[in-house]
Amino acid sequence: MTRDLNLPGTTATEDQFHIAVAELLETVLRMPTFYTTFPAGYGKLSKATSGRLKKKGMRAGMPDILVFHPRGHYSSCVIGLELKVRGNSLSAAQRSTHALLQATGVRVYLVRSLNDVLDALTYAAIPYRSVVLHDRDSAPSRPDIRL
Repeated sequence: MTRDLNLPGTTATEDQFHIAVAELLETVLRMPTFYTTFPAGYGKLSKATSGRLKKKGMRAGMPDILVFHPRGHYSSCVIGLELKVRGNSLSAAQRSTHALLQATGVRVYLVRSLNDVLDALTYAAIPYRSVVLHDRDSAPSRPDIRL
């Protein structure tokens, strides 16, 4: 099955990009593979809300999206997708948290386009349904792995 998806424009906000990635993952991931979003960095939180989330164990720097894929009985692959639009870079908290995740075996990919998302899934050997993306930002390449 092939489905056309429209890419957000090259001036898309991170919010628009996040929605486009969620729509892509909803379209291409095969069950029982699934994903979830960590919207901890979504907008400016009040000091009170930030404090409550921290007390509940919310950690700064978590990837925007986690993808879970089974690898066999009681085994799985988990990857993180850190979404950044052009011009944005990782914060110190993100670099630190991503390094900790890498140490536990969770690969974290910095993605700047829908093609990067598909490249990350491919690189992590997570199968997905075929999809046609229009207006490719760049040729496919190995996704940026944060160490």
